[in-house]
Amino acid sequence: MVEMDPGRDPWLDKEAERRTLDYGGSFPNPQNSRTRQDTFGIRPDLFDTLNDAMTKKETVEDLLRQARERQQDALRYLADAQAAREQADKALAESDKAVEQSKAAQAQAKAAVDASNNALDDAAAARADSRQSLQNSKDSLRNSQDALRDASDARSRAVVAQNDAATARSNADTALTNSKNALTQAGQAVSDAKTAVSESGKAVERAESADLTSEDGRKIAVEALTKAVKSTNVAVSANTTAIEANTSAISSTNK
Repeated sequence: MVEMDPGRDPWLDKEAERRTLDYGGSFPNPQNSRTRQDTFGIRPDLFDTLNDAMTKKETVEDLLRQARERQQDALRYLADAQAAREQADKALAESDKAVEQSKAAQAQAKAAVDASNNALDDAAAARADSRQSLQNSKDSLRNSQDALRDASDARSRAVVAQNDAATARSNADTALTNSKNALTQAGQAVSDAKTAVSESGKAVERAESADLTSEDGRKIAVEALTKAVKSTNVAVSANTTAIEANTSAISSTNK
């Protein structure tokens, strides 16, 4: 076993020569005679180990291929999100029509209440007349009371109809607001997805033009894959948000 001086690195310059001359060793293998200057300041044996463990060009190309596939997935999800948003716009238009119909129904209910009030006034007048002629005709009084009851029932039904129409209008307004908010969120999500896909595309272009055998090239390829995965996730989220907006718009239309 070769003896070493305290604190001496066996891979310092002229170590191979020192071993040969001082300890009777054979002439060193030229590969083992390399110095740190030949291996970028790293011990030659460690340099060989690290070089074997470093990512190969084939692995980097596979990462680049995955990055391209992720970008294609992101573009498909983005197209789905845009289609879902268009459906949400159509559903929102139908919801607006439903709100207008609800307003018309409320107006009709109010007109019915007014007509009922007028009928009630007429019935009250008829009752007053019947009281004056009570001694002459009990049958006339009985008919007047029946008319009054009918008018009261009609008014009750009209009031209930008006309340139902007001409740339906309130529910429709709330659903419409929720649908508009969901549509806004879907629009923002689609915008974010477009930005993410654009950044992913730029990263892939950089990776395609980079030297994949160099450390910087490998970093660029890994960064392209990371951005492609991120753009895919953002596009999926945008698609989900657009679908939720579409569902909300359909719900508001039904209400």
